[in-house]
Amino acid sequence: MRHARLAVCLILFSAYTAVGQVDRLDLIGQWRGIAKTPVGDLDYRLTIKNIDGEKVTGTLLVVPSRVYQGEEPFEGTLAGNVLRFATVTSKRAATLTIEGDVMSGEGVGALNYKIENMRKVK
Repeated sequence: MRHARLAVCLILFSAYTAVGQVDRLDLIGQWRGIAKTPVGDLDYRLTIKNIDGEKVTGTLLVVPSRVYQGEEPFEGTLAGNVLRFATVTSKRAATLTIEGDVMSGEGVGALNYKIENMRKVK
């Protein structure tokens, strides 16, 4: 009986810890989606280059952009299925929730915007 209780506890613990977790290696690479801003939709390109523990680094490119020119490096954190980051130079920031193979969330820069349907480029 004791072993049965232990087995149930291990199964429940495994299920609990898996909720909201993502495969970190699957996140490395380029992701593209749409940034919905008050002035129109923009192509949002996020490249995740490295994940070390909770620390995430990469680059962000928003096209077309009259305010920001070229790719900018970013630093952030990944906790569970939530990625938070800010660009190093312009301090654009975003919080993205990862559900399966899609990221979505909100960003702040020259304008506040929603980020939709980010999918990994294959």
